[in-house]
Amino acid sequence: MDNRMSDPTLADMLLVPPHFDGLVADGQRLVEAEIDRKGMTVRTAVRMVKKIKPTIVQRTVRELMPDFLAELEPCHAEFKATDGNDFGAYLAAREERVAEAVLQVADRRAERIGSRPIRSAYSRMRARAITEVRSAVPELARIIERHRRQALAD
Repeated sequence: MDNRMSDPTLADMLLVPPHFDGLVADGQRLVEAEIDRKGMTVRTAVRMVKKIKPTIVQRTVRELMPDFLAELEPCHAEFKATDGNDFGAYLAAREERVAEAVLQVADRRAERIGSRPIRSAYSRMRARAITEVRSAVPELARIIERHRRQALAD
């Protein structure tokens, strides 16, 4: 029996159509909403980056999602071992760990950025990023759980 079918990973479930596009769209909305809630410095930095690359948020969410789901797979495996029924709640209860996973993926991506202004903006925001990302974890967890449940129902 194919183990991926009986015990799918987050990637198996969420990196395939139509789930991936929906997950990216929801992730983009979350990022945009979080940016709108932040202070002037963050909004200004993101605005500067968007002038250079208008689709940066969508493209970044799309490009980083596979790595992010891979970072969360250990949490997913632990969750499955608990026989729990709400992975979103499981993630939300591990806010710091999830935020660190997001930032590890972002940091790896930032190392490869060729644009000096974008790298500079990321560096300025990175110092307080854990606090910013942590505040988004509950909604991020709900988004992942909603798409995970949809994938399991298919």
